Amino acid sequence: MKNWKKLLGLGLSAALMVGALAGCTSNGDGQPTGTPSPTASAAVDEVPLVATEDSVQAVVGIPGDTVMFTVNGENITAAELYYWIAASVERVGYYNFGSVDAIDWTAEQDGQTIAAFILEDAKQTAMFYRLIEIEAKKAGITMSDENKAELQDQIGQYVAQLGEDGYANRLQQICLSDEEFRHMMEISYLYTDMQDYLYGENGQTPPTSEELIAKAEDEGLMLAKHILIKTVDAAGTELSEEEQAAAKTKAEGLLTQLRAVEGDEQQKLFDQLMEENSEDGRNTDGTLAAPDGYLFGTGEMVQEFEDATAALEYNQISDLVKTSYGYHIILRLPPDNADMRDKWVSAKMEETTDSWLSAAQVVDSDEMGKIDVKAFYDALTTYRASLTAAEATPTPTETAPTETTPAATTTPSPTN
Repeated sequence: MKNWKKLLGLGLSAALMVGALAGCTSNGDGQPTGTPSPTASAAVDEVPLVATEDSVQAVVGIPGDTVMFTVNGENITAAELYYWIAASVERVGYYNFGSVDAIDWTAEQDGQTIAAFILEDAKQTAMFYRLIEIEAKKAGITMSDENKAELQDQIGQYVAQLGEDGYANRLQQICLSDEEFRHMMEISYLYTDMQDYLYGENGQTPPTSEELIAKAEDEGLMLAKHILIKTVDAAGTELSEEEQAAAKTKAEGLLTQLRAVEGDEQQKLFDQLMEENSEDGRNTDGTLAAPDGYLFGTGEMVQEFEDATAALEYNQISDLVKTSYGYHIILRLPPDNADMRDKWVSAKMEETTDSWLSAAQVVDSDEMGKIDVKAFYDALTTYRASLTAAEATPTPTETAPTETTPAATTTPSPTN
């Protein structure tokens, strides 16, 4: 499950669903293609459900609401499971083989056949979603009005961009009804809310500064701010000797100012001098791109910078450090900032969901034993092609005039 959870990430954003609905269907090699999702906001209060054909019935021969297995007494339907099977085929195809067409179905993955691995991956992901919903219900977490409005607006944008028929077509290509799609998206929001409820700043057990620092040290991460006075130009070419000497003199002057104060005053002055003088990356408005410093691990910074930071105690300022970029004054900080908090919370949430999965009571139906992953995906590919062809076929009103289809003429208005 770790691979899937890394892909699903903070929002469990169901990117595969969103991609398909925005026209990003597979190009045959499993890599998403197509246009980005719409950005123009549609003014909608509540978008009515759009009717769709039962894709699972069309592809597999069983209704989409067929119960495939239960998780802690809650049903997982064929539509849900087959959606995740298709998603897993495409992910494994693209990342493991370079394309779906290149999948070697005789190969093994983690001691299983590729088909068995994909089925288990899909099953675990379907369980993951349902368990989030179950645990959110236990905690009394529901969709906020703000999130409901955001979801309705997003659906409204898809319908406005694609039209109802196009929207329904995209849903059918991913084996979901409109109701099922919206339900999955709702669970994505619940995941974020559950994470905040458990480990957010105002949650049940937010991380302490000590926990953040301990995790950072375990992972070899360091946090540092720096004042950079460059000895190279924007193209990376070294400045003249005179200019480099002037840069060093300027950096030495800043360091002298910092050495003249201690404690909180020193850190306050460091921030001021960094904002006024540092030639590190800046935003378009001139502010520093990383005013809170950089959280980094081994090999992520030039070696001189990494070594100098590692040699410092927390809240200690370095002497001048020369790198290929110029002269740095480094302030090492305890790694308990927002970036480290996000890493800790993400890891803690993964531990929590792993425990939910391990403890889950799963009961398979007879339908689970009938699944043929390759045959399903082959049939789905054919079905998708038919949907695409049907969508591309012009309706009679769109047909260009021919000899047997007379062009419309304008009836002259009466003159008398």
